[in-house]
Amino acid sequence: MNRAFLEAALNHLNASETDFVLCDVGARGKLSDDFDLLYDMGKLHWVGFEPEPVAAAALREKYPTAIISEYGLGAENGSATLHVTREAGCSSVLEPNMGVLAFYPIRSWFEVEKEIEIELRRYDDIVSELELPSIEFLKIDTQGFEFSVLQGMGPHIREALCIELEVHLLPLYKDQGLVSDIYQLLFDKGFELISLKQQGRFEGAAIEFNAFFIKRVELLSPDELRKTQVWQMMKGIFRQAASMAPIADTPLFTPEHTAKYLRAGDKTKFAFEADLRSKRAQLLRETSDKPTKEKSKGLSKLRKSLSR
Repeated sequence: MNRAFLEAALNHLNASETDFVLCDVGARGKLSDDFDLLYDMGKLHWVGFEPEPVAAAALREKYPTAIISEYGLGAENGSATLHVTREAGCSSVLEPNMGVLAFYPIRSWFEVEKEIEIELRRYDDIVSELELPSIEFLKIDTQGFEFSVLQGMGPHIREALCIELEVHLLPLYKDQGLVSDIYQLLFDKGFELISLKQQGRFEGAAIEFNAFFIKRVELLSPDELRKTQVWQMMKGIFRQAASMAPIADTPLFTPEHTAKYLRAGDKTKFAFEADLRSKRAQLLRETSDKPTKEKSKGLSKLRKSLSR
């Protein structure tokens, strides 16, 4: 995704004059590319939480208009130990569960190299203290501590429109909340799970995912709905009628079967997002960077060298 695409998507959704608020918990490194573009366009108000002091200082230097806090977020207030691992991105308030990780070569990434004391706060206790804006987009990457972060947000979780966070099917960290815990908490707060994208280097095993949640449509105002559409265009996340799509054209289904399955789905909801998905694909084609002759020559040389 490039800036031309994002500008075209905002224009298409009548959101060119709209600003967005991102709450990013576990903000180490940098903004993801999509939010980085919004920030560069002056359209993103970013609140980041990063308890590791050096990483937090680097973020403040890179994003001078952002609010960067060194609080760790959790379900309770108090001090905690941050386990800093060999691969910094695996660091967590929770201790790595080497009993599970022992099955995978990636276990070396999770070896704890040092421990530092940090201050944990509930999000709902520091909103006034830090004068934080209402959440719209929420991203949590806290290595197994996501469930505790959500618990500590209290009623403010209902402010969020779209949520992206890591979830696990196995406890990679001791005493962590798993995907079922997170799913139930967010379902009860009015969110739907739209997509799971497998990630992590676990020899192909389905253990770690990025999960994408959106507040249920009936709970959104028209302006809020437009902001969820921008998020979906940025992330490429859409509801898909996976169980319904092939039914009408499948000869194994009788007309009675087809009618039953189609009655069980909200076709208007799927059609609405199918149009949004189609427009995203069109805008990506129209705004893609066309390869120059120099790039083409370079690719040709690379292909030849790889084929030898």
